[in-house]
Amino acid sequence: MKARLISTVVTVLAVAATAACGGGGTSTSSSSAGSKTLTYWASNQGTSLENDKAVLGPELAKFEKQTGVKVNLQVIGWPDLLNKILAATTSGQGPDVLNIGNTWAASLQASIREHLLVVVQAVDQAVKRHRGHRLADDTAGGK
Repeated sequence: MKARLISTVVTVLAVAATAACGGGGTSTSSSSAGSKTLTYWASNQGTSLENDKAVLGPELAKFEKQTGVKVNLQVIGWPDLLNKILAATTSGQGPDVLNIGNTWAASLQASIREHLLVVVQAVDQAVKRHRGHRLADDTAGGK
């Protein structure tokens, strides 16, 4: 179980690091002189929060050494995790990587889908505004 958890974490972080380094600009990752940081919320899987940090810490250190991507690990107990996730979806201030149990997937999917629709609509409006500015620039002799 512990080996499977670690391999899953490393795989998810590798995918997230790839996305963070892709230059998307909308990630919550921070960039300072080329360094990247991912925020990882881990649900409590072990005997305690400290135990999870002790298990994940060395693996995350290896990940950072291999990729150059720092991981800000936050192990969150089950009693607090759902409220933290829901607050993050409402505020748009969630982590780059989130580890949850599969029993929450369906209810969170519905909640997140609703918030993503709002985000997609906002992006669509911004793109339309940007295209309008570009069109105005082009017709005014701009580049």
